[in-house]
Amino acid sequence: MTAPPEPRSRKFLPRYTLFALCAITLAPVVYMLARGLMAGRNVAYMDDIDGTLMLLIRLHEGSSLSDLTRWLFEVSNEHRMVTSRLLVTLSYWLTGTVNFQILGVIGNLFVCGLCALLVRTAGTTERRWGMALLLVGLLFQLQHFENFFWSGSSIDHFQVPLLAGGAIVLLARGSRLAWLGAGALALLATFTLAHGLVVWPVGALMLVADRRWRHLTSWLFVGAVTGGVYFLTFEFNPAHHVDAFSGSGTIRILRFWLELLGAPLALGERNLAPALGAALVALLAWQVWTFKLHRERIALPLALWAIGSLGLVAVGRANLGAGALSSRYYVLASLAWALAIFMLQQRWRDEARPHRFLVWLVPGLAIFNLAANLKFAGEARRWIAERDQAITDFTRHGRDGTGVAKLHPHPDHATRVIRQAEELDVFEMPSTSVESPLPVTLPGTGFSTSIDRLAVDEHLVTIDGWAAVAGRVARPGDVHVVLISANEKRVHTTMTVPRSDLITTFPGERWGQAGFHFALRRSLLPPENYQVGVLIPTARGAELVMTKQRLELGDAAAMIERDKVAPNRIVYDELALRNPTATVSAAPGKPMRVSFVDLHDNLVQVDLSGAGTMTVNLGSATPVEPPLRGKERRWAFLKGHATVTIKDADDSTHLAIFSARRRPMLRGSSPGHEQPGDGIAQLAAVSIASRNNRFGSVRAGNAHFSAQSGVTGIDAPGVRFSGPVNVGDITAFENARPVFQLGYARDTRIVGGDLFQPNGSAVAVSGVWRLRFVPGQTSRGVPLPARMNGATLLSDGQDVTARVTINVKTLPN
Repeated sequence: MTAPPEPRSRKFLPRYTLFALCAITLAPVVYMLARGLMAGRNVAYMDDIDGTLMLLIRLHEGSSLSDLTRWLFEVSNEHRMVTSRLLVTLSYWLTGTVNFQILGVIGNLFVCGLCALLVRTAGTTERRWGMALLLVGLLFQLQHFENFFWSGSSIDHFQVPLLAGGAIVLLARGSRLAWLGAGALALLATFTLAHGLVVWPVGALMLVADRRWRHLTSWLFVGAVTGGVYFLTFEFNPAHHVDAFSGSGTIRILRFWLELLGAPLALGERNLAPALGAALVALLAWQVWTFKLHRERIALPLALWAIGSLGLVAVGRANLGAGALSSRYYVLASLAWALAIFMLQQRWRDEARPHRFLVWLVPGLAIFNLAANLKFAGEARRWIAERDQAITDFTRHGRDGTGVAKLHPHPDHATRVIRQAEELDVFEMPSTSVESPLPVTLPGTGFSTSIDRLAVDEHLVTIDGWAAVAGRVARPGDVHVVLISANEKRVHTTMTVPRSDLITTFPGERWGQAGFHFALRRSLLPPENYQVGVLIPTARGAELVMTKQRLELGDAAAMIERDKVAPNRIVYDELALRNPTATVSAAPGKPMRVSFVDLHDNLVQVDLSGAGTMTVNLGSATPVEPPLRGKERRWAFLKGHATVTIKDADDSTHLAIFSARRRPMLRGSSPGHEQPGDGIAQLAAVSIASRNNRFGSVRAGNAHFSAQSGVTGIDAPGVRFSGPVNVGDITAFENARPVFQLGYARDTRIVGGDLFQPNGSAVAVSGVWRLRFVPGQTSRGVPLPARMNGATLLSDGQDVTARVTINVKTLPN
């Protein structure tokens, strides 16, 4: 898009005309940015739930560098959205959460940055005005409502054109430093969305046109490596039903591609879109043939990138949603049209009257922009209404999918993920009842109140009633609900409900606005038993009256938290031990987790999946003081040295024991002051009995078994294991007896331990084919090197140390 600079003395247009042009140019930008700001909501919607919230949960649970790298680069719907995930990660590190409204503003600024870049590099004043008018007229209108209104779309679909445009602009400069910058931006574009890959072949064409062979060789090499990394472990989402390149599949993809290309100019009319798409392809092909890449070194390559990108989109999305023309993809076709028309205008420019193009360009773009806004205004309103209705339903019912509108195509999954994020205090959806600071309260005088309804279900706690003070006008928002338990004192706002019946019943009072509605997701309330009170601020202060109503959330059923989501997206149930002994079983296809604190202050998690029952006995347990908790729930109630007993197991049963990766903060402590611990789960023993003498696996490489009396280690005589049996270490003190007794297991390991026994006992082993001493790490990421065996291993009284251990020197006791 470079052109000779015009003489300094030459004025493009009179000043008043320039002011008018500026107003015409800025009006669509201001309009769409304002609409986007008004439509933005700090809510998780659709892809935000699978992507952003799951990443926040993973980051909160803690990660090693390798874990973080894997999460950033993993494939999601054929994309590797590294750059947006980095933004989320940075937001979490800085604030502990993410604000989707701010992400939306950042996303919308990306498209502004793209326009500024293209206008700045367009060349002469005439060319800059032409570029500005075309970009503004075609990009800043309601056809692109999904990108402007939703951060989950704009943060990627506006970002990748900016990165691709920046790479092409730098390549056009021709210097070595610019080539390095172009490569970096092309790399980011590739790992922002899949169609960022198209930057590499387009860049290669630019280098061939410029005969920059050395740069071309390096560019192809870096592009090949980048593509190889991108497609490493790549897989298609099976729900997308990507077309095979058969005859009918290719025709379907081709038609969808042309529809995507022509849709913006056709204002979404599918019958007209393919013809316009074909016209765009023909126009760009003609410009490639006649202009050559060296004449329009930015506009033409970027237009080729845009239509090539839509080709990739067509391959992946031709069958998704019956090939719907999604608003989020319009930005690519609109960009291609703007650049194609720009090059056409430059070809037909009048050297004697360079501003003549404004005569047809300005009114034409204004009419088109206005027509697009009118045509898509209804669709944009429906999109906002559907999203807001889904939010309202979730707020009202505490779960997704209660109405026609949904936050996510899989409502149960959305409910689980949102609930988990809220419990971990990494994000919170809107609520009708917000917790407030507990003020200094006075006993209520002249106070009248009634709780008409108190209901609790799996997802929601609701309280309806009314409250007022004699002689005082009931004002909206005055009534607060107070919940007091043995451990909690909470004050929550309520929604005002008009009560015409109170006007009739109490004719001397002005209590028409005295009704209230309290609704809060059950997962946000700790599982306690509460007495319900009502608080109203008055001139005397905050007046409080406690009612006789009780909110019972601390029953046995509430102790198990259902359908939680682990960082690896596995859904599980969890029991935080409140009693020294508990027996649990796992639901089909869903692990059961038992949590407690060990004697080294680690948060220990014991996971059972498959058949059988598991009993966890903490022995002489003590309360966790101060309480170990997240925002609204306790992570652990008791501390002890656990013995785990499993009965009625079979081949499907698996056991995992580990220290929690993230150490929750102590209640009332400052940020950064975390629960101490060595990152290795400390237990006494595991005992296993199977109904068919078979078992799946025991994964306890992050667990250290020790005791001062009785048995310590793994005790499963006669049980054959189909999977590995790993332990961190086994240590016997005083009168304890160390054991590693199985029926048979082919893969047995000591992870970071040495089996040295301070009391001098030999370790009783059976069913161990080969015992390998391997390296590991604590849950804090501290490496544990492989150590040499420090014990004598006895099987039926025979020393089998040399036979069982592999290439390990036995240390003297």
